[in-house]
Amino acid sequence: MTHCLQSQSALTRRRLIQAVRYDESGFTLAEALVSIALFTVVAICSTVAIVNIVRVTNISKSKVAATNLARQEIERLRLQNSTGRQLVSGPPVDTSPFVVTTTMSPAATTDCAVGSSRAITVTVSWKSDGSHAIRFDTAVAC
Repeated sequence: MTHCLQSQSALTRRRLIQAVRYDESGFTLAEALVSIALFTVVAICSTVAIVNIVRVTNISKSKVAATNLARQEIERLRLQNSTGRQLVSGPPVDTSPFVVTTTMSPAATTDCAVGSSRAITVTVSWKSDGSHAIRFDTAVAC
């Protein structure tokens, strides 16, 4: 009978230990560190992606503004040509942060034969996150 009581108490102790093990709630230190590490990696990757998106968006906005400046310059020169005024390329125009440079070939009105055309190149450059430039080429009748 003593043997039976001892085995019952041993069985009860085992059940009690198992019950305590299964009733433990919370995370271990290792689980907490792994979850913090995963969160940190995700946060860093997200931050890098957002910074790159903002940078690319700013470059795209600058390209659109530079394109508009180049088109305005080409239209100004075409209008000048259509009214019979002499085309003038002049020095680079600073429309901060953009610099508009216009070149023509042939450069002088007298060098352009009737019925031929003059090549015009408009370059808009700017410095924002490095150096950038766009270039538009067109031709107008002499």
